[in-house]
Amino acid sequence: MSSVLEQVEWGKPVLSFLHQIKQIDPKVPALIHIRHSERDLGKLHTDLTQIGLKASVQFGKQLPKNRAYRFYHTPYSRTEKTVKKIIEGLRENQSQTSIQKIEISTMRDEEKAFINLRKNWDDRTQIRSWFYKWAAGHYPPWEMNSTLDAAQQLAGLMVKNLDTASSDVIDIYVTHDTYVAVCIFHWFGLMIDNWINFLDGYLVQFYSDYMRVFFNEITMDIEYPYWWNFTK
Repeated sequence: MSSVLEQVEWGKPVLSFLHQIKQIDPKVPALIHIRHSERDLGKLHTDLTQIGLKASVQFGKQLPKNRAYRFYHTPYSRTEKTVKKIIEGLRENQSQTSIQKIEISTMRDEEKAFINLRKNWDDRTQIRSWFYKWAAGHYPPWEMNSTLDAAQQLAGLMVKNLDTASSDVIDIYVTHDTYVAVCIFHWFGLMIDNWINFLDGYLVQFYSDYMRVFFNEITMDIEYPYWWNFTK
């Protein structure tokens, strides 16, 4: 019988990503940043579907064994439930886990910022276009912080958390497609040809002179942006 991730149209990239995760350097801590699992479409603040819940459990079952996992999620039910279901899957390999909530500030005037976002959030082509308009500065700073600001906030938080981690630690951040996108764009300087779907994202391991990035079925070594040390 095929698994949930083999059945859904958004599952193939997730399975490829899970395969990449097993190829990481075991001597270096890792950071995984993914979008939450499948939610009901049509409204922004909705819960996970039954498929989304089952897919999260499967994601956890396929994570590498013998690692310590620290989970972080934004203050929304869909990210929290994704984390809890991933941990449910991880229980089978008896991995050590912990959970912490995080908050990143991107919207200064949420009501006005959502006017544009509401038109686009469930269309992957339109949300990609909206994201690049945001990155290009089309939306005023009194409504939304810049994508670079968001990327730097996330870098400061994530790198600080990982700095004290032992080599067996994998930090997993479950957030949203736009948060994953700002990191891919500003940390790595990569374009996002196919928009970030459910449970998809990137993995990175940090070395002294470069980042080893696992994204979109490719592994690459990328230099740090000039501002990287300013975030610490």
